[in-house]
Amino acid sequence: MPATRGHRAKLYRLSHNDAWKDHGVGLVKVEHSDATLEGTLVLEGETVNEAGVPNVHLEARISNENPSYHRTASTIITWTTDGVESALSFEDEFGCAEIWRQIYTAQGLSPDDGMSLLVDDSQSLPEVTRENLTVIAAILSASPTGARLAQNLVQEGALVQVFDLFDAMERDKDAEGLVQCFHVCKAVALMYSLSVTEALLSDELFPRFAGVLEYEPNLPLKPEYRAFLHDHVRFKQVVAISDPSVVFMITQRFRLAYMRDVLLARVLDETSFKRLGDLDMRLSYDIALRLHQDDDFMRNLLDVVRSENVLREEATSFLAELSALAQKLSPHQQSEFYRTLAPRGEPGLFDAYERILSSPSSSLKERLNVAELLVLALKHDSALVREHIMLREESQAGSSLLGHLLRRIVHESDAGVQSTCAETLRFLLDPELAEPLETKEKFLGLFYSHYGAAMFDALAAPARTEQQLWSTHIVCELVTYCIMTHGHLAREFLLSTNVAAPVLALAGSRHKHLVLDAIRFVRACVGSIAPGAEFYASFLVNLDAFQPIFDALERNGSRGNLVHSSVLELIERIAKVDNQVLSEYVLERFGPRLRTMPQAAGIVDALENRSLRATPSPLPLHPRAFGESRAERDDDKEAMFDDDDDEEEDDGLFVGSPGSTSPPVAATGERLTPIRIPAAPSLFDDVDGKRLARKRVFASNAGPGVVNAAGSPPEKRRAEVLG
Repeated sequence: MPATRGHRAKLYRLSHNDAWKDHGVGLVKVEHSDATLEGTLVLEGETVNEAGVPNVHLEARISNENPSYHRTASTIITWTTDGVESALSFEDEFGCAEIWRQIYTAQGLSPDDGMSLLVDDSQSLPEVTRENLTVIAAILSASPTGARLAQNLVQEGALVQVFDLFDAMERDKDAEGLVQCFHVCKAVALMYSLSVTEALLSDELFPRFAGVLEYEPNLPLKPEYRAFLHDHVRFKQVVAISDPSVVFMITQRFRLAYMRDVLLARVLDETSFKRLGDLDMRLSYDIALRLHQDDDFMRNLLDVVRSENVLREEATSFLAELSALAQKLSPHQQSEFYRTLAPRGEPGLFDAYERILSSPSSSLKERLNVAELLVLALKHDSALVREHIMLREESQAGSSLLGHLLRRIVHESDAGVQSTCAETLRFLLDPELAEPLETKEKFLGLFYSHYGAAMFDALAAPARTEQQLWSTHIVCELVTYCIMTHGHLAREFLLSTNVAAPVLALAGSRHKHLVLDAIRFVRACVGSIAPGAEFYASFLVNLDAFQPIFDALERNGSRGNLVHSSVLELIERIAKVDNQVLSEYVLERFGPRLRTMPQAAGIVDALENRSLRATPSPLPLHPRAFGESRAERDDDKEAMFDDDDDEEEDDGLFVGSPGSTSPPVAATGERLTPIRIPAAPSLFDDVDGKRLARKRVFASNAGPGVVNAAGSPPEKRRAEVLG
């Protein structure tokens, strides 16, 4: 049994102005002197000094002469030393209870604060015999926190005697006695004692404990726990672990999970479940910390992941589990862990991830592990992954991690890998996680200019297989996410690509989730409309974007399903946005349909009221913008796009004076050069592009995120992603 490393807690001291001040966090344990029975309460910090020794935040003497310790809450222990009041706030109740028990043992006192672990310390177990099993079970159930009972079971051998008796009764096929043994072991497992739990998880007792629980009454079939543990459970080391205590803790953690989730799943109460969860957290912390501090082990593990070894799949699985355990470490320790995996300026695991994602020979499990590893790394420090991607792009050393993620979203055969890669991409593209502002603009500009169009082009391809349908769904979600979070970069991207047309065309799909994707796209555009930023209102009107939405509603009929409610919510959102252009468009084109729907009566009234009291819109609106024929609508859009190029655009992108004939100036103060780029074509425009309108916009000479005709992604980038 390895020595305990303590329980995680934070130290506070009461200052002169009656305020609790933080004095460090670390692992708490009670150390005993060999010469005396006295103990010392020690808090070792999570950081180390120059000699590699943990910093000690606390050393408090425990003795009969200083009985000032009190457990004032389930996770708080307080005491007073030399007139200074101190407190330890524990991460979990289990750790607090164990330290409190050790303090009680060192003092030799019976706690009187109501938070004691002891109920009746004078009570002990009778002799372990067949006749006394019922009495033993009753005593253990009535005193689950009894320290004297725990001592009977572990130190005096009563628990081993119970299992010896069980073996004899199983040989004799004593069914009634076996059920009584089950009740005894159930009460033992529910005891609030670390020593008892560790005894049950030991190599000697755990298989016997599992055997007793096979005789749980009222089960239709007798489970075969021992056969499963013997025939199917194997501990395999992908990379040799030199520390035997770590091997034992890994085995303990597996047994603890098996006991909690299988053996005791039907009998655990909420308190016991939480207690076992706290012990699992402590074991996870110790395992992750010790493995991370083993330099030889980490070096060997990374070598296997970076190689073409047949063990690479198992190594990535182990690394994914280790990274999940590392989430239990402190923020400083997590940073050290990821710096070990990906040292700055050196080949690290991100290069290995790129090879696995791009390799046609990589297994499905490898790709799924890599996607999960990237999500964990981004949750801790997204800047670390972004920095690697930008360095790779600047070195022009082939496609970066972004390109491989996008390729997997488009072409991966497994929906789990596709979804995890999409989650990774959303983390990377989250502007709230990118600091500083300059880095955010640069990274998002890199995404749109190098990879965005190549991925969104996949929407134009027909989706026939389940994989293609799911890929289309994920891409639509990404488009919607970009509209909601990327501001002017997303607007410029919509203008420079044809992404809106294939997304709106999904409203005609027979697959309801794709129809909802099209509705969500329009909903995101409507939600982005704000005073002074009305680009999306004109964009949706010019595309006649609501025509396919209402066609889908008409095909849906009278069914009150999610499509029906989503369209109603979309129209209600338009009424709340209070935009005259959009309100008049919906009323003119689809008012008669809406009035036939009883659920939409209130929404139509709201639209009409807002349209009547709205001020004239600053957006140009042709008198026949809602004409009857498709040809008229096309001609009107051509005329609107052919208006005076020097007229100010009211889309919130640039700062300029109305009617000015000189190039406007960006909000940053730099002058902008006019560039002609293709406008987003209508859903009804010819696909050959002969009738596509051209609109003049102004783009920054230096802006890294501007997407235009001159800076559109090269065909090589598109080929790399689309394959």
